[in-house]
Amino acid sequence: PDLAGDVVAAVDYLRSRRDIDGTRVGLLGISQAGWIMPLAALRTKSVAFLVSISGAGISPADTTLDQARNELTMAGMPPQAVEDIVHVQRLLYEYARTGQGWTEYAAAREKLAARLGPPPSTIPDRPDDPYIQTIRRFYFYEPGPTLRLLQTPTLALWGELDNNIIAEKNKAAWAAALEAAGNRDFTLTILPRAN
Repeated sequence: PDLAGDVVAAVDYLRSRRDIDGTRVGLLGISQAGWIMPLAALRTKSVAFLVSISGAGISPADTTLDQARNELTMAGMPPQAVEDIVHVQRLLYEYARTGQGWTEYAAAREKLAARLGPPPSTIPDRPDDPYIQTIRRFYFYEPGPTLRLLQTPTLALWGELDNNIIAEKNKAAWAAALEAAGNRDFTLTILPRAN
């Protein structure tokens, strides 16, 4: 919401300038902007168009799990180790979301650390770690409700080979939401062999 407010302020500023046609101010953004631009477009209603490049249609938590799974796999990590790491991340996210399950998470983290070595700071070892507050504030945003209200003309692009924002999965989420919105002016495209 804070970043969407910044976008609205930028749009308002551009529309106030005499050297700019205020009816033609649009938004173009990459990655996280896929969550932010639709929020801004709903707030101001004066955004002429929206172009999203690799914008997620799923939550940051789900996006992060996809990215971890893909990057670890691409790095050559054994499949069981990848699934164990993703499982620990899921437990962490569940703890951050609900405040429940620290014991189960800590046990899984300890088991993983014994097998693979010390985990990174994104797999914290104490319930009051500041990173958990970051997860709580950001990772559980669900873009679907916002996208289901979006009437702004939209172009969304994804790269077929993107290992962070899974193209088919996110395109499907955008498509379902924009169709539910009754948005009549959107194009969703996956670029072959692009990352």
